[in-house]
Formats: sequence, C-alpha cells, structure tokens
Amino acid sequence: MRMVLLLPVLLGCMLAGTRPVLADLEKGTYAPDLEAKDWYNAEEPLSLKDMRGLVVVLYFWVSWHRGGEVAMKEINIVHNHRVLGRNMGVMCIGVTDAARSQVERTLKQEKATFPVALECKAYEEYRIESFPRCVVIDPHGKIQYSGEPTEEVVRVIFDILADTPPSRTRPSEVIVVHRRLEEARNALRDRDFRRAFVAAREAYEHAVTGDPLKAKCQDMLELIDMIGRDKLSEAEQMVDDKNYDKAVSNLRWIVRTFQGAEIARDSRKRLQSLKNQYDEVAKIMTGNTRLVEAAKLLSTARERIIAQDFGAAYDALQKIKRDCPDTEVVPIAEGILQRMQAQTAVAAILRDHIAKGECETLLAQARTAIARGRRQDAEGYLRKILDGYPNTRYEREAVDMLKTLR
Repeated sequence: MRMVLLLPVLLGCMLAGTRPVLADLEKGTYAPDLEAKDWYNAEEPLSLKDMRGLVVVLYFWVSWHRGGEVAMKEINIVHNHRVLGRNMGVMCIGVTDAARSQVERTLKQEKATFPVALECKAYEEYRIESFPRCVVIDPHGKIQYSGEPTEEVVRVIFDILADTPPSRTRPSEVIVVHRRLEEARNALRDRDFRRAFVAAREAYEHAVTGDPLKAKCQDMLELIDMIGRDKLSEAEQMVDDKNYDKAVSNLRWIVRTFQGAEIARDSRKRLQSLKNQYDEVAKIMTGNTRLVEAAKLLSTARERIIAQDFGAAYDALQKIKRDCPDTEVVPIAEGILQRMQAQTAVAAILRDHIAKGECETLLAQARTAIARGRRQDAEGYLRKILDGYPNTRYEREAVDMLKTLR
C-alpha cells in the first residue's frame, strides 16, 4: 500500500512545471488498435481487442523527441506492482516509432518489463502531438485519459478500478495461473496435498476477480479443502472410538498440510478443544511437543558438529536428555555424545567447554584474592580447579598461577 501511495508522487514529480496539454482523443472514444513491426518483452504481437476486460495504460514516446525515458521507471512500477498492476488487472504497454536498435539499450537500462510496440505509428491515430504521453483505456476498450504522465494517470486508474473493475487476468499472469493449476493437479495425483494447496493458492492470487479463470482456481481450492474435510471427519471418528493418539496425529497433519487455509484453522481449534476436554489428549499433545522439540535440538546438534562447534552441539544434546527424557530421541543423543567423547581431540574440547563457566569464575575470584593480598583464599580457588577439572586448559592456567604464589 505504501508503494501505491508513492506512485502519484513519483509520477507527479517527473514533469512538474510542464505546460498542460489538452487530451488528444475525447474521453469515451474506443481506443484504436496497435500495429507494430516488432515487439519487445512480448512473445507475440498484442492486440487491444484481446485485452478487453483489462485496464491498459499506453505510454507513447518517439525517436525524434528526447525524454522518452522520463516516466519509464514509474510506468514500470505500475506494471509490476503486486496490487495495482498484477493482481488488479492493470497492464502497461510502451508505444514508440523507434526501432529495436534505437531503444533496446535504454529499455535494458531502465529494466523495463512491460511490453513495447516498436516501429509503431499509433500516435497518429491517437492524434498525439506532444511526447511523452499516457493513454488510459478502461476494460470496455474506451479511452478515459489521454495526456501527460502525471499523477492524474494513477487517479484515473483508481477511478476505473472502483467503477469498472477488470474482469480479465493479464496474459503473463494467465500463463502463471495455468502453470500453478497444472502443478496442483500433478501434486494431487502424487497425494502431495501441501504442494497442491500452495500451488492452487498461488494460482488464485494471480487471477483477477471476475475472470472465469479465478473460478477455476476456486474450484481447485475447494477440491483440496474437501480432502482436508474428509481427514477432519476421520479424526472425529477416531475421537468417538477413543483412539486419541491417531486423532491428534490426523489433526496435526491437517494443520501442517493446509497451513493458511480455513480447514487448518478449524483443525487447530479442534485440537485445543480436545486438549481441554480430555486428559488423554493433553498428555499426547504434551508428549508430541517434547518430541518435536527434541528433534529440533538433534538437528541443531548435527549442524553444529558439521561446523565443528562441538561445545554448542554438546549443549543441545544435553538439553535433549534434560528436557525431553521420555522421548525416543534420547538414545540417539546419548550415542552421539559417546562418539564425541571417544575422539581424543573432541573430548579435550568438550572438557574445556564443560569447565568454562565455573573455572572462569574461580580464576576471577583467585585474581581478586591475590590483588587483595589473600593468598590462601586464592590458592583454595585454584585447588578447586585442579581437583575438579583435570586435563583442561584451566588446570594449566591454575598451575601457572599457583607457581606465582610460591
């Protein structure tokens, strides 16, 4: 939304102070089609007749008049903006009499992604005499604005969106929608319901409301939702049969698989309701939570071992033993700890790591005692290190400090 609010400012700043020019073709006139010898950023020639149902913004500039790139950046923003351009059915098209060799460098520098009609003299039919120029065409194919690329362009676009919402998805977005729908179908065949839901939701977001294509996306989402509802019904039957373990497992699967959908929210609420209603469910959910936490800690420990951060790996494994003692992950953690201890170099690192907290405190206390002349107290602190943490670097440091006391 912030970007949408900035668009009038960006467009208005480009030609501030220029002389106002009257509209070229009257408002309500059907827009003449475009005939171009070449197209840039388009796989095939575009026709305004094929774009009925979209809001189309034509941006005119010519080779014999400098300043064609003056508002190109802002036109690009409108064309690519997720809300104003892609999802609302607004499409920008550049129109110029210049050949590809004359404008390609500029278009690349400006990172223009909108299609451009090249070697096109449509400005004659639009009776445009001053450049650059913008023409805004409503979904019925009628001109609603023809003038300079100022903030008025964005105002007109919003007025059209409010009065005559587009009923068609942009051609480039149609391709995305069909790809996502096909991906959703393939995922359903593979019973990968999570991937199917994500793909169908993306297709729905790319299609414009009012376009029959949007209804196809909705049908796909409803089909996937129906699968989730069937799983929810199975979970309810398991509850009736007092098979709480499987019921919880089913509901959690729905939450994970359809995250972001209404069925996921319903399943999450049902889980909480069952937890409050049945002690058995509460115990299962608590145990499952510990298992998930233990699995995360185990993953962290393995990552730290790969990074040779053995101290952090040791902490994660000990946390599994301490906080998740009744999970099946504990034996795995203990096995990893044993293998770490069996390696001489790693075991030395672990001894230093385990000793670090208490030994650094004892060394600090010893230094303070020496500074205050309490040599006997200092020796006591250092002896604790020697007795409690042999074969560590702190033992060697304590020995060196004791030598200075003699």
